Amino acid sequence: MEKGQIFSLDFLISLVAITAAVGLMVQAIEVNTYYQKESRDFIEMKAVAETAADLLIAGQATTCYDSDTDQYMIQCVRSGLNPGDTDPLVPNKFNYKVRSTSLGVNLERFVDAWSDEDYYMAKRTIYIDNVIGGTEELTVRVWRP
Repeated sequence: MEKGQIFSLDFLISLVAITAAVGLMVQAIEVNTYYQKESRDFIEMKAVAETAADLLIAGQATTCYDSDTDQYMIQCVRSGLNPGDTDPLVPNKFNYKVRSTSLGVNLERFVDAWSDEDYYMAKRTIYIDNVIGGTEELTVRVWRP
């Protein structure tokens, strides 16, 4: 009985090629999964920020009564804006910062700072009733700690 060659060179080359192909497929799947998760996180952050901004400007703190027309104007403030407790507007798994310079609003809840890539900022314009042509931008920035 003669002993033959156990592994041929063709078999070893094909084994290396198959291993490389499987590795590339696994890497592509992992990258795709990562981007899907990032996309879901961004969509969730966007929904939280937009909802919080809408609720901030739709409350009683941002409604002005016009006695001349006997109507209420929404997204309007007479002097300073006091939105009350903003913690219920943003789930605990997110940090936030609400800011409006001229209205004196600077509310925040955060543990870690944000980077330029992992936050969403919603902006709303509020009419200031006692200033002619006065508008102010209210920003709500939301990020995951």
